[in-house]
Amino acid sequence: MLESIQEEFRWCFTGIYGPHTDPEREEMWHEIAGVRGLWDGHWVLGGDFNVCRFESEKLNCLRKTSAMRSFSDTIQDLNLIDLPLQGAQFTWSRGDNFVQASRIDRFLISTEWSDSFKDVKQSALPKVISDHKPILLECGDWDVSPSYFKFENMWLQSEGFLEKLEYWWQSYNIVGRADFVLLQKLKRLKRDITNWNREEFGKVETRKTRALDELATFEQAAESRQLTVPELIQMMNLRIELQQLVKAEEISWRQKSRCLWLKEGDKNTKFFQKIANSHRRGNCIDKLKVGTEIIEDKHRIKQETVDFYESLYTEPEQWRPSANFEGIPSISVEEKFNLEATFQKEEVLAAIQSCAPDKAPGPDGYTMAFYQKSWDFIKVDILAAMNHYHQHCWMVRSCNASFIALIPKKKGAIELKDYRPISLIGSVYKIIAKVLAERLKTVMGKLVSKHQNAFLKARQITDASLIANEVLDWKIKNGGAGILCKLDIEKAFDQLNWSYFLSILRQMGFGERWINWINFNISTVKYSILINRSPVGFFSPQRGLRQGDPLSPFLFILAMEGLSRMLDKAKQLQWLNGFDVGSMIITNISHLLYADDTLIFCEANRSQVLYLNLTLSIFEALSDLHINMLKSVIYPVNEVLNLEELAGILGCSVGEFPATYLGLPLGAKYKSTAIWGRVIEKFEKKFASWKMQYLSTGGRLTLINSVLDSIPTYYMQLFPIPGKVLEQLDKIRRDFLWEGNSEKHKYHLVEWPKVLLPKLQGGLGIKDLALHNKCLLMKWLWRYTQEEHVLWKDVVSAKHGIQSHWCTSLSKAPYGVGVWKHICKLWEKFSQHKHFTVGNGLHIRFWKDKWLRNTVLMDDYPSLFNLARDPDSTISQNRDGTTWSIMFRRNMQDWEFNDLIKLL
Repeated sequence: MLESIQEEFRWCFTGIYGPHTDPEREEMWHEIAGVRGLWDGHWVLGGDFNVCRFESEKLNCLRKTSAMRSFSDTIQDLNLIDLPLQGAQFTWSRGDNFVQASRIDRFLISTEWSDSFKDVKQSALPKVISDHKPILLECGDWDVSPSYFKFENMWLQSEGFLEKLEYWWQSYNIVGRADFVLLQKLKRLKRDITNWNREEFGKVETRKTRALDELATFEQAAESRQLTVPELIQMMNLRIELQQLVKAEEISWRQKSRCLWLKEGDKNTKFFQKIANSHRRGNCIDKLKVGTEIIEDKHRIKQETVDFYESLYTEPEQWRPSANFEGIPSISVEEKFNLEATFQKEEVLAAIQSCAPDKAPGPDGYTMAFYQKSWDFIKVDILAAMNHYHQHCWMVRSCNASFIALIPKKKGAIELKDYRPISLIGSVYKIIAKVLAERLKTVMGKLVSKHQNAFLKARQITDASLIANEVLDWKIKNGGAGILCKLDIEKAFDQLNWSYFLSILRQMGFGERWINWINFNISTVKYSILINRSPVGFFSPQRGLRQGDPLSPFLFILAMEGLSRMLDKAKQLQWLNGFDVGSMIITNISHLLYADDTLIFCEANRSQVLYLNLTLSIFEALSDLHINMLKSVIYPVNEVLNLEELAGILGCSVGEFPATYLGLPLGAKYKSTAIWGRVIEKFEKKFASWKMQYLSTGGRLTLINSVLDSIPTYYMQLFPIPGKVLEQLDKIRRDFLWEGNSEKHKYHLVEWPKVLLPKLQGGLGIKDLALHNKCLLMKWLWRYTQEEHVLWKDVVSAKHGIQSHWCTSLSKAPYGVGVWKHICKLWEKFSQHKHFTVGNGLHIRFWKDKWLRNTVLMDDYPSLFNLARDPDSTISQNRDGTTWSIMFRRNMQDWEFNDLIKLL
């Protein structure tokens, strides 16, 4: 243990060289805890711990060992922070070809250290002599430029602030076009708000300190004398002011943290502050790899970043073909009219109210909370500006400026390709885009093929996973060589060609006004890039759509319809055959799409793969979207003898099942425990987060219900949760609820089954995961009864057969990798809770379905049911016009008429 004193800063460093055996490791954990008992200040531990924390930190690791769990428990118990590792995934490897590799070297820091050094980070350096990478801990002294104006939502809580906003807004006398007037008013309002904040509202922390000091002075005086009435009134006012300041501080830190799942008011200010600092640390770029060079100079980092994205959004100067897509659907004249109709006050207000009030603002700095609270006095100017946009198809171009925020795709991102560019758009444009997106939704279902499952009403991401697993299961069981090709479209949103996209819109029948709106929206953008919270650069793109624009997801899937129609045409010409599913009714699946995530089903022969390669090449030439074959994978289905040859034609790698598709298992046994490993790891990482110690008990409860339960929910929508997995997840939730990240063990005050009860029944309303899993799976049965002409229903009906109009038959085949058979087994329990409302009676069984009362007629009238000619007959088959004509297999006996009279 080392201790140094410099400039009155005391800290402790503990060097680690971990043992190889579990008993010795346990002894080391106790020694480390002992060090913490002797030193409660700034603390850093570092070295070779000789153990990993998570499965992802060890190459080819499939399960978490007890040693890994003990390591995580020690970090959690001592409230240590395990910083993300930048620049590498592993710190040790055997040889240069990574036969074995793991992350066993790291720094751990105390929360006191993190509070003092907000930009602290650890990164891996290149190996030189040892088989371990050196790890560098940096405290950070990055020079952050002055930040731009950002509207603080806490101002809205200040007494009289809204009245000031209205007064300022009405006082601006600006003459000009409506769009110009709106932009100028917003600009002048920034100046007045800034002056008010500086001169009246002030810094919350400073005001809070002053109020506390004044209150302490009065309380000390009260110990020695009786306070006067004015002094008592002043004390009361100080306490009210403090409550308001604490509330404002919490709102401000929540807004900075972007932690939208937890509402202010539960005394979680410190938690919001830690989250905000964590985001700042994770998004900070203090070094950049360009080619083989590592750049640390801040000016070069800025220039290289601007150059990279300016190049990314620049259209190559080359000839590009065009295409007319055969059979592409188009909108009607009435739909075209509705899309281009005058903007209504109600739809503009609905668009504003549907926006999250705390989302990060764009260049103008205004959050949507400002518009939601100020609507009554700014609506005239907003509607006038939107009417100008409607008539002229353009606005002041400055309203279309955007910041690009760079979000790391993975821990330790050091190259620009490892960042996701998210656009922070201006508030005025966001309102326009939201209104247009809501209108576009009304025609999307008509224009987009069944194969596309993204962003459309009544289509869900799990639909594609269900289809893929059911089709694969059928192919495996029925033989025949095939391949699945999972494509990786590189920088999909960023490289889309505008001419190709606008051509698609014209072929779909959109009017010129709508096309001019979209053309203005995508072509007049100006980008600046946020590097360490400061904007740099100012350039115009020549291609691509903005990630973060409410319109972009819908525009992109319309663009992807080109690929879908080309694959349909290839199937029609028998260039691609796809996979058949079913024996009586056959459904053929050639491809599935979820935005740019593409899965192609193909026979394993050379000619089909050559045609597939040609189709993809033509699509690339048309759209400018580049399919990265180095990251694309083909998977063999059954025995494929020429697999390497087929992979060589496409230039992609070969994978094996089980794989993942859209984050869910593909080709895994439906009850496999192994597929839940990623879920458990995510769960543990979220709970082990050092920031959670700052949550109140109410905050921890909210975290469990709103964030953590969503982690397994995605899997539980399709797969039954194994008992062992359920036990692990419940234990993690149970311990966290009562103990948090506390170093001390705390008693669990209420039995877990009672905690899971609804609040009205005395519980805390935490989800019962086993029950929730069954409900989610039963939802498929409900959807089967309600949805028509959807691809997932066509597939399971073709594969399993139709038992009735309301459900498929229960397959007797082995489970395999399909999931529908297990879902279908829940039909009997689901049926106990369903009741039919009679329409024409064509699909409701007279005897076996609940339609007359809360029971079925076969149970109420067993003697009549035994006489029924067809026990499965429908209501319509037992009626003759407007009278009942129940079909029996013989004439009724006298004594049987009593039951019939009761029934009728």
